[in-house]
Amino acid sequence: MPEPILSTMWAQGRFTHLIDFFAAAREMGFKRYELNHQVTEAMLEGISPGEYEVASLHAPCPQTIDLVAQTRKDLLPSSLDEERRKEAVSMVQRSVELAAYLGASSVVLHLGRVNADWKLEREVREAFRQGKKGRPRYRALMEGLKEARALKKEAHLEAVTRSLAEIAKCARLKGVKIGLENRYYYLEIPNYEEMGRLLNLDPVLYHWHDTGHARALENLGFTPQEEWLRAYGERMLGVHLHDIVGLRDHGIPGQGELGFGALAPYIPTEALRVFEFNYSYSPEEIVAGWRHLEKTGCL
Repeated sequence: MPEPILSTMWAQGRFTHLIDFFAAAREMGFKRYELNHQVTEAMLEGISPGEYEVASLHAPCPQTIDLVAQTRKDLLPSSLDEERRKEAVSMVQRSVELAAYLGASSVVLHLGRVNADWKLEREVREAFRQGKKGRPRYRALMEGLKEARALKKEAHLEAVTRSLAEIAKCARLKGVKIGLENRYYYLEIPNYEEMGRLLNLDPVLYHWHDTGHARALENLGFTPQEEWLRAYGERMLGVHLHDIVGLRDHGIPGQGELGFGALAPYIPTEALRVFEFNYSYSPEEIVAGWRHLEKTGCL
């Protein structure tokens, strides 16, 4: 049976040091961990290679700048500003080096976004929350969002291609695999078609599947989750397992709308299975989610 992995997403606001997170995780039965972008240098103090089984890192780790600030400053692999793009690549390379030092096999990567009109995406999501999906105004907003993205995507994909060449070179040298994560927002990179294009760039690049992100975009009316899995399941390095209701994700499996039994056949035996749960859940709820994933065949 594949060993589940607990993300430090659950540590947010709970622990000031990773040692305390590892202790709490072990009490629930976890033996493997993913360090995410909320992990700071201070939290890593005293952690030695081999002391804890770190399976994966979620770049940028350790945190030098939080993801909101990183996005606002366009410090992303997709940036059209060459200096900002290079800085983003440097942060990912630092994550790859830390992964190699800790013995982690994989780094999960967010690639950035297409700098189109974010107001359109906000309007689509608000209309969805108001129950207006399928109405003429909703369809018009969706088409406008698609057109806005299509007009500007190529320049950003070219920037991403350059970034991935530099990241892949570092990853090969360090013996680390890179997982390209499917994203929560439509304007983010990659979309369904772009994932295949980017995976063909280098053998060290893999698909990292996020169940909540895929379902959120499916709920809005974009590519169904099962299509992602059919197309890229064989190149899946790992999966972030969490449930969703509407557009609210990072929930405990069994508490939301996802049918994990339908997803299970697409997850390769060797894929990393990471529980990426919101910090608000209790240990008892996490264990219940674990049991749900066992029953549905995801573990």
